[in-house]
Amino acid sequence: MVICADGLSGIKEAIEAAYPETEYQRCIVHQIRNTLKYVSFKDKRAFSGDLRSIYLAPNEEQGREALEYVKDKWEEKYPNSIKSCAKTTSVSTQPLL
Repeated sequence: MVICADGLSGIKEAIEAAYPETEYQRCIVHQIRNTLKYVSFKDKRAFSGDLRSIYLAPNEEQGREALEYVKDKWEEKYPNSIKSCAKTTSVSTQPLL
């Protein structure tokens, strides 16, 4: 089973305690909102488009390539946003960065 939830503090541990065989995935909507809160209004459209390329990638390999592109393009200007992306986990609970 996979549970998709927000990034509420302690939720992952609570899920593991109640359902030890369950995989936890942070809700993409919550993750994107958290990532974009660090981006200035003038860059949100371009940054969002780049994030979209990650989440709409047809496979994991292309998703990781898109993530590296976003990191290379935006990390200097928006390090907190990139740190937020780095905390995102896949269904297998491995960090994306």
